[in-house]
Amino acid sequence: HEYAGHQKSHKATLRDAGMMEPAKYMVREQSKYDVIVASYQSNLPFYFLFFAGDYRGDIKEDISGGTDRFQRKNVLFLRDDCPALRKYDFDDKKVLYVDQENCQEPTDKSEVIRFTRPDSTVAFKAFIKSARE
Repeated sequence: HEYAGHQKSHKATLRDAGMMEPAKYMVREQSKYDVIVASYQSNLPFYFLFFAGDYRGDIKEDISGGTDRFQRKNVLFLRDDCPALRKYDFDDKKVLYVDQENCQEPTDKSEVIRFTRPDSTVAFKAFIKSARE
């Protein structure tokens, strides 16, 4: 509520700015992909769970357990800023990759959407496998 309703009036200095849009996009597009692989960093899993309406009590143990991954249904968060640059065992499926802004552009994937912060800097980029493959 604070982020979606009040942040504009507080003029926060980019603290978590750029999280709401990719989280909502992932919730909205979730059924179109076999897997969504996103960066675990920058609190994106928390925003995703909030906008997905997932308030289960086991979330704290799952996310803070020190593991390198957290998964809810077909959305997988990895402690990797740039999952689109890696090869995974599900690469033969329909996958949406969500990378942080500091990642190189993958050569084998196409950008589908870019998420920017209020100051126009890039927060995240989403990719799918290129048609060339």
